[in-house]
Amino acid sequence: MDVAGLTIALIGVCAKLYGTIQAVKNAPEDVKKLVAQLDALKSTLEPVRSVVASGQQLSVLEKINTEVAACLKDLEKLDSRVCASSRGFKGAIKEWRTRFKWPLKESETQEYISKIDDLKSHLIIALQAHQMALDKEEVDRQNTEREQQRAEREKQVLERQKEENRHRDDKRQKVLKWVYERNCNERHIHIQSRRKEGTGQWLFKTLEFQQWMERNSSPVLLGCGIPGAGKTFLSSMVIDHLLDQQSHEGVAYIYFGYQDQLNQKPIDIISSFTKQLLGQLPELPPDIESSYDRMEEERPNYETLKGFLFSMPGYFASHGRRTFIVCDALDEMHEYDQRQELLPLFHHMKDGGFEIFLTSRPHPADVRISFADAIQFEVTPHQDDL
Repeated sequence: MDVAGLTIALIGVCAKLYGTIQAVKNAPEDVKKLVAQLDALKSTLEPVRSVVASGQQLSVLEKINTEVAACLKDLEKLDSRVCASSRGFKGAIKEWRTRFKWPLKESETQEYISKIDDLKSHLIIALQAHQMALDKEEVDRQNTEREQQRAEREKQVLERQKEENRHRDDKRQKVLKWVYERNCNERHIHIQSRRKEGTGQWLFKTLEFQQWMERNSSPVLLGCGIPGAGKTFLSSMVIDHLLDQQSHEGVAYIYFGYQDQLNQKPIDIISSFTKQLLGQLPELPPDIESSYDRMEEERPNYETLKGFLFSMPGYFASHGRRTFIVCDALDEMHEYDQRQELLPLFHHMKDGGFEIFLTSRPHPADVRISFADAIQFEVTPHQDDL
């Protein structure tokens, strides 16, 4: 018989015996104890029946299934003996209650009481274990539910962050394009591809370069050399050297060229510098972003762009970084359309927190004269580059 059948049968026997025996008047003390134990066992079995009836698996009860079956058999045997002793009194209930003789010796009654008490204790333990299992299951369920909710919240936060990052990146690209539409690094990549490995390394060992990097003198380093001396390759080396610094300095650059003069007007230079430096900041400066929001349909003018550019050293300094400008071939700027405006701009920049590396031929003289107070060095074909 399974757990459910044993439980129901045992409750039935307990109820029958209880009803029969408790009616006996002047019963001995041991019989009264047996009645109390039967009632207690019945009360203990009711929760077991409820658990089994609900379809729950009371696996711990399977371990005492044999004990339950044995108790049922004993109580059925007791019921038969009680019934046999009560025969002949069916028509006279009152007489039966007073004259009924208990069929068990006191020792036998105590044995039943002991067996019932043991079974009752085991059933209580089983029910407690079952409840503990249910409690653990509920705790596990709640923990799982909380974990799922936490994971869902984290997922939602990550999705929001991704969406915010996408929005921020889109906004960033729009602002950068608003500042300057053209690509800034095509010429540099081309020169990099033509430069032999190790070219120009000698420059970094010179006193002039070290003074410039250590800020021991002027914030401007000017290298002058004849055509073919390697000024452009040297400029590209300096750009890469600065970009490779662990402190992640802000670096903007321009390679001037006769053929590019139409695309290198002063406003283009300022726009390009600003775009390059903006792209290296961790976040868009609030004033530039708000200017874009106000002027999205209108390109910023020269003065606005100049204001953006001159705010860059402050933003980089707030992150513990320096701001460098590299300009190659100043001699290839147009005398009136470029040099007359850009040379004073560079002077303004060196006083505004920028550190500037320049190259030029020795002529035109106005370049060298303009930067007479700069740290200067001669660019000549170097033995290490041959």
